[in-house]
Parts: sequence; structure tokens; C-alpha cells
Amino acid sequence: MSNMSICGCCGRTTDKAYPFCPWCGTSKVSSELKSDQEIMTRNLADKKHEEQFNHMEEIGRQIDELERELSVLVLSAEMAK
Repeated sequence: MSNMSICGCCGRTTDKAYPFCPWCGTSKVSSELKSDQEIMTRNLADKKHEEQFNHMEEIGRQIDELERELSVLVLSAEMAK
């Protein structure tokens, strides 16, 4: 059944080779392109969210390191008094 697809308009199964649904006449090419575009858009959004998450993790690591350095500086200043 790998050479079959489902029409996005009428829901009937058709051969993937047909550019139009033989039952309702809807162009399968445009619906397949729309589906591919939706998948690409979703993948792009997922990638952007992943990059933002990774960036936020890196910022968190940098803040932790700065807090450690600040603690050392404060302790050194107190000991110098």
C-alpha cells in the first residue's frame, strides 16, 4: 500500500502517481506541497526553539561562572580588610 495516498479533500485512497484525485478532482500536488511546506515550517520552528534553548543554557552557565568569580572576589576583599 506504499504506492497509495489519501486525498486531503474527500479522504478516499488514490494512487500516488495521480496528480488529481480521481474521485473529487482535487489537485494532490498542491496539497502535497502544502503538507511539505507545513513540515518544513514546523522543522524550522523546532530548530529555532532548540537553538534558543541551547543559548539560554549557555547564558546560565556563564552566569554561574560569574557568580563563582564574584564570590571569590568578595571573599578576597573581606580578607584584605
